[in-house]
Amino acid sequence: MTQSLPKGWRYDRLKDVAAINRRSLGGSTDPNIEVDYLEISNVNVLGIVDRSEIEHLRFADAPSRARRCVSEGATIISSVRPNLQAVAFIDAMDSGLICSTGFNVVEPIRHKLAPRYLYYYLLSDDAKQYFVATAKGVGYPAIDDKEFSTVDVPLPPLPEQKRIAAFLDAKCADIDKAIETKRKQLDCIDEMWKNILYKATTQGLGTARMVKTRNRLFPEIPQGWKIKRLKRICSMRSGDNLGAADILPEGEYPVYGGNGLRGYYSDFNVSGRFILVGRQGALCGNVHLVDGDFWATEHALITTLRPNIEIRYAAYMMDAMNLNQYASQSAAQPGLAASKILNVETVVPSCPEQCEIANYLDAKRKNLDELTDNLRRQIKVLSDYRKSLIHEYVTGERRVAS
Repeated sequence: MTQSLPKGWRYDRLKDVAAINRRSLGGSTDPNIEVDYLEISNVNVLGIVDRSEIEHLRFADAPSRARRCVSEGATIISSVRPNLQAVAFIDAMDSGLICSTGFNVVEPIRHKLAPRYLYYYLLSDDAKQYFVATAKGVGYPAIDDKEFSTVDVPLPPLPEQKRIAAFLDAKCADIDKAIETKRKQLDCIDEMWKNILYKATTQGLGTARMVKTRNRLFPEIPQGWKIKRLKRICSMRSGDNLGAADILPEGEYPVYGGNGLRGYYSDFNVSGRFILVGRQGALCGNVHLVDGDFWATEHALITTLRPNIEIRYAAYMMDAMNLNQYASQSAAQPGLAASKILNVETVVPSCPEQCEIANYLDAKRKNLDELTDNLRRQIKVLSDYRKSLIHEYVTGERRVAS
């Protein structure tokens, strides 16, 4: 249902003010021509994520969905999973790209619709709500061509469209700059934590004298520490197979896989306090300290510690070891073999020192988590403000002075 508009505005169907998917490469296209292929995974709510990720391919080698031609001034918007808002404006730099048929390519009729105004409308919450409501399918919802082309676009006079677009360009640029600054601060905190973690688990807290060794990885260690292979301080085994259909969004026993918490199951295969190491997938090598009754899938390595090893210290130490560097790259996705990482060397202090270091790292992690949470809240406030500005100005709730 459309809402009331300011005087002088009107609604028009998208297909009446823009051309949709006007040009595509057909089956008879020369297989040797080269194309720059943009896929959906490289576009998000802020536009094209990384231009360096755009593949340069021979047409014959490109995916079969690499078909739609884009030109300067068009807006591309994903027709699948509209809640994710994969929307990008095509400027002169990106003109000539070939994008996936998962995108709709919308070229405004310029005497009716300003290109940047169209972009902001298709990015707005008003458009998102319509696309989400009309999308069909459960696991992979998509908007069909008819529903997409008949969305009602609120149209102010063309000069006002251009004023709105210019205003939003300036405001969004300022907001995006502030968000980027805060994201860089998050990266700095992450790097700071890695440095703190590595130094504490390899050099201690600076209270012991450093002594030289003949070990290439650890030429100096704190006095009293030992160099040991992981198999001397722990054992590892894979979790058990559990079908995706068995994992529920809520339940009694949490399920842990290679990427952390995945859901819940009605039974458990591990009881107690354990370290889990991701064995497969994008987050291979991630370390989780969990306790209680839970299910560990085959994508996790269940780590059992030997006596005189403090579990919090061991989790921090394994995290600092960056275990994913030992993953095999021969399979379709990276994988860790327990037999390989158990032979990796590390350094181990006495049990009292382990507790002291773990307490120190707990406190540091808490402080950095508070900073991180605060920055993420600020980013969310800025992102929400950006969304509200776009929505309010393209629907006429707020006006730009002439």
